[in-house]
Amino acid sequence: MTTTATQDPQGRPGHGPGPAGGRSRERAPGAAETVLPGVLSSALAWTDAHRTRFALPDDVLEPHTQVNATLKPLGELAQLGSTIRRTTAPGTPEHERAGDLVAYAWEQVHEGALLLELLRAEPFAAYPYEIYAAFAGYGMRHEGFEALARPLTATRAWAHTEQHANRQLGLINSERRVGVVTHTDAGGVLSRTWLGGLSEPWMFEGPSGYALTHTVFHLTDWGRMPDRVPEKIDGYLRTWLPAWADGCLESGQWDLTGEL
Repeated sequence: MTTTATQDPQGRPGHGPGPAGGRSRERAPGAAETVLPGVLSSALAWTDAHRTRFALPDDVLEPHTQVNATLKPLGELAQLGSTIRRTTAPGTPEHERAGDLVAYAWEQVHEGALLLELLRAEPFAAYPYEIYAAFAGYGMRHEGFEALARPLTATRAWAHTEQHANRQLGLINSERRVGVVTHTDAGGVLSRTWLGGLSEPWMFEGPSGYALTHTVFHLTDWGRMPDRVPEKIDGYLRTWLPAWADGCLESGQWDLTGEL
C-alpha cells in the first residue's frame, strides 16, 4: 500500500503541523458524520430482526459447546448495545433498539445466573468475567457472580494468566467496569502491544491489525474514554489509519476494515 505521510526513520509520525504532528487532537468533521448514522440505523435494524441468532443453546454449559459461536457473540451484542446506548440520544430509535438488545442478551444469560455457573465450572477462565463486565458496565449486576469473582480475581493465577498484551488490556478494562482493583497497570501492558510499541507501519497485516483495534477498544472502554490514548499513539494512528484502511479495502478484508 502507498502513503505520503511524513515519518521519521523509526516509522513514527512526522512532526509537521496538524494532527499528525501532535499539535491538536481535535477531530475535523468529515464524510463519516453523514454516512455513519445511516449505517448504524440499518445495522441495528438488521440485528434486531435477527436477534434470535444470538439465542444460547440448551447445552451451553456442556464442555463441547463452542464458546466462540455462542457466548462470545452474545457478549459482543451486549457490549455494542451498551456502547450505542451511551452515544445516542434518548428517545431515538437507535437508542431504544440498542437498549432492547442489551436486555435480550441479559435474559439469555438468566440475568447473570448462567455466567455464575460458568465461573464455578471454569474458575481459571477469563471469558465469563469479561462477558459479565459488558453487562456490569451498563448497570446490570448479579450479586452471586461478584461474590465468587472477588476472591478469584485476587489469586496469583489470575494476575499471572499468560495471554497476549491486548487481551490483558481487555481483562483490565473488565476489572474497571466491575469496579475492582486492576491486577496490573494498563500503561505497562500497553507498552508491550504492537500498537503501543509504535511498530513500523509497513509491518501491518491481519493479526496485528486486529490486535491494534482491540488495544484501542479495551484502552478506551470501547470509545467511551478516548483520552486514555497517549498522544504519541494518537498521532501515529491518525497518520497511518487511512493507508491501512485503504489496503484492507483493496484486499477485501471487510471485517478488519470495519474495525479500523
